Amino acid sequence: MEKALAVANAFINFALAENIEVTNMKLQKLVFFAHGWYMANTSKALIEESFKVCKWGPVIPSLYHRFRDYGSNNITSIGFSYSLEKVEHGYIFKKETPFLKNPTEIMPFLKDVWEVYKNYTAIQLSNITYYEGSPWYTTAQQGLETIDNKTICNYYKEKLNS
Repeated sequence: MEKALAVANAFINFALAENIEVTNMKLQKLVFFAHGWYMANTSKALIEESFKVCKWGPVIPSLYHRFRDYGSNNITSIGFSYSLEKVEHGYIFKKETPFLKNPTEIMPFLKDVWEVYKNYTAIQLSNITYYEGSPWYTTAQQGLETIDNKTICNYYKEKLNS
């Protein structure tokens, strides 16, 4: 499985290369759609983190917080993560750029997802996640906070087979 930030960074790089706007909201939805379609095709989760039900559709909190300073503006650089590393006399902060663990398999798939959704606005993508029967809709109707991967997988497999 991949880190959500690594998948997000791939989409940000696509956007920067094509000069297409990608906001935090749009990025969240791109990662969600990639996760869903990947599971539909492979029966495996793409990312490690779970999606939460949010007013504006599915959200990965760590991604939201990483890019929240952009507000609703275009994201202009890839995201970094920070970790504490123990050294001889204490700890240091280590800045890391998460990259895909399996780029040979994953990058072409993400590029396909990008090609399908890149010209949609953040609002249009959010509206897609609200459809009746969607994983976000089903989870929200049940009053749950976390969107289960099984729910996502089943929904996208059904879409794939229709």
